[in-house]
Amino acid sequence: MKKILVSLLVTILIFSIFAVAKARMFDVRTNKIAEEGAEISFDNLPHLQENAYSGIYVGDSVKISGRSVNGKEVKIVFPSGKSITLPIVDTTKNYFEKTITFDEEGTYKIEPMEDKCFEVCYRAISLNAIFLKDIVGERVTNDDYDKNFVNWNNAVASSLGMSVLLGEPLPTFSLLITDSNGNPLPNLKANKFTTNESGIATIAGNPDDSTIYGDVKIIRYKKFIFDKDGHFIYCSSGQKLNDGFFDNGRLFIDAKNFISNIFSVDYANDITMADNYTMFRNGVAYPAIVKDKNSVKYVNAESVLASINTRSLGIMGTAIEYGNDKTILYVALSGVR
Repeated sequence: MKKILVSLLVTILIFSIFAVAKARMFDVRTNKIAEEGAEISFDNLPHLQENAYSGIYVGDSVKISGRSVNGKEVKIVFPSGKSITLPIVDTTKNYFEKTITFDEEGTYKIEPMEDKCFEVCYRAISLNAIFLKDIVGERVTNDDYDKNFVNWNNAVASSLGMSVLLGEPLPTFSLLITDSNGNPLPNLKANKFTTNESGIATIAGNPDDSTIYGDVKIIRYKKFIFDKDGHFIYCSSGQKLNDGFFDNGRLFIDAKNFISNIFSVDYANDITMADNYTMFRNGVAYPAIVKDKNSVKYVNAESVLASINTRSLGIMGTAIEYGNDKTILYVALSGVR
């Protein structure tokens, strides 16, 4: 089968638009830039965004540095309650710095920042998993945290089926838990799991959480299947789409109907379909083949996927796979819809 990945070109174009606007795509994981008026700011680690993984593993020795605006003493409080003071090494700038070994799993607090904390977890490797990049291809990014902190390309990919929507539990996931040298940790009793004699932990997925454990993420994707004539056959989440058709080897779909099943009916009118391009909201205009049939505008599926393929819409990637007897459309979502 031939799979066409629409993520690469789409992402490059989207990032160029954001750069012109001097905006930043939403990022639910990090808070690298200190808030205005913040008393304490960190140079790099830990990442402090709510529900974010810190970027620190159990056993890591990390230089923690930054600035205490008012010269207040900064402490890292371990899960056990012990604390380590970050000494001021430059009084002219109230700059603190200290290398700390994070040898406890769990939630660390920062004093005097009452509302800030971060998680330190064990290193975990997904086993027998299908990754997001296997479904929608490698997605390029200009975000260094995407490259070095949480690589969403390596997020575990799970089909969004009716069982999830009906509230049934997700499948369990197998993770190899290791120390800083990559050695398995057998019979380890951690906060959320216990490993077996091979250092493997089994963790149940949470349909309302994109985190399996630590920096191991999960992405759900919807799969839509059309037969060789363009008739709709199947949607993994149980929705029913209008039939499409083929013309010159391309699948054409009812764009508004497709988008309403990805997002909601309210979004259907947000797509602009001109004679030779399609555009979702005020995003990027993509070249498209638009055909009128029975007063309905049908658009080649590649262009429809391209028009919604941006993280600002919560889409982590799209792809189309052509086969001899069927065509499959993939849409990876940042959250359950």
